[in-house]
Amino acid sequence: MTNKPYSVLDGPRADLEIVTHTPPAEDKVSIIIVHRDRPEHLNICLQSVAVCSSNNNYELVVVDNASVRKESHDYLDDLQSSGDCKVVRNQENLYWAKAANIGAKAASKDSRYFVFLHDDTVILNPSWLDLLINSSDAEKSGHVGVTINKYSWNGQDFQYIEEWCMLVTRECWEDCGPFNEELPVIGSPFLFTFATEYGKHRPQATQVPIAHHYQNFSLDVNEYDRAQLDAREKLPKIMHKMAQRAGRRVAA
Repeated sequence: MTNKPYSVLDGPRADLEIVTHTPPAEDKVSIIIVHRDRPEHLNICLQSVAVCSSNNNYELVVVDNASVRKESHDYLDDLQSSGDCKVVRNQENLYWAKAANIGAKAASKDSRYFVFLHDDTVILNPSWLDLLINSSDAEKSGHVGVTINKYSWNGQDFQYIEEWCMLVTRECWEDCGPFNEELPVIGSPFLFTFATEYGKHRPQATQVPIAHHYQNFSLDVNEYDRAQLDAREKLPKIMHKMAQRAGRRVAA
């Protein structure tokens, strides 16, 4: 790894005026939402997408992580019977990274973009898809999110795109995906940003309030603590391997 601080904010920012992007028919978007036992949130999320999307060239893919509540199963049954979205039901809780990967596999082969949403996200701006697509096109970025976070390693801060609302082009996904499943709870969004930066897909954060994330904590505290410990142990090792591979590609 180089000594240069890594930042998704390097380089010029995209012009983020609200402009409606009218994609050709083949520029379909697959919106992938991972869910577990929060049908109330999922319902609001899906309703907001339906009401607040001027670009309607999208499909919805809901991946359920082995919900146990009857209300969850009833709601998923209704979604499935309505035909309004694809519903994938996992037999066990695979957590976010693995479930999101499953959602990407279930997405239409015609989709040029994948948009990943948390189920406690509410869309606020009717041009939200257009803004993400325009940012991707304007900056030649394969990886566009709304907000950033940071991970500190060896005294250095590494910024990354938060996964609660982010767009990935199919080209970027095929080059840098899927999400790392060694860290299914914490760390995979950071590693994906790390990969897209090394892959020269120019990760960008719009930092435009196109959606609201309620950030409702759904993990058991002990489960979350275990995930944090796992991430602290594995992240540096995975980062080192990724940097080595990227170095070999550049050298070649």
